Amino acid sequence: MKSSSYYQALPESMPVEGIKVEFLDVLKCLKSGDLSKESALEALSELSDRQWNAYCVLSDDVRSSVADVLISMWDGRCIESAETIVSIVSRLGLGRVLRFLSEIDPNQTSPDVYIEIHEAVEELRDSVEDPYSGMQS
Repeated sequence: MKSSSYYQALPESMPVEGIKVEFLDVLKCLKSGDLSKESALEALSELSDRQWNAYCVLSDDVRSSVADVLISMWDGRCIESAETIVSIVSRLGLGRVLRFLSEIDPNQTSPDVYIEIHEAVEELRDSVEDPYSGMQS
C-alpha cells in the first residue's frame, strides 16, 4: 500500500478516472487492514479535495462506499477526525453521512465535536448533495 504521504504528493488535479481508482485503492487497503483509520481519513481527505477540484461528482457507487467507511470510522470524541469527515462530506456531497451526523446524540460526543457537526449540518443541510451549489450563478 502507498503511504499517506503518497497522497499528499499527488498532483493538484488528476483525471477523474484516476481519482476514482485511488479512492477504490484506499477503501480496499482500509478493509484489508493495510491502512490505518487515521491514514485512510487523511488519504480520503486529499482525494476528496482533488475530486472536488475536478468539478465532477464522484460516481454513486464510490460515494456510497466512502459514506459507509466514514460512518463506520466515526469517533464522537475526536475533533480532528470530525473536522476531516465534515470536509470530505462537503466535497463529495455525502448526504447520508450528514444525515447520520445530524442524528448523533450530543451525549455521545465531546462538546467541541458536537459544535462542529451542528455547524456543518446547519451549513450543508440544503445543499450537501451538490458540492458545487455555492459556485452556481
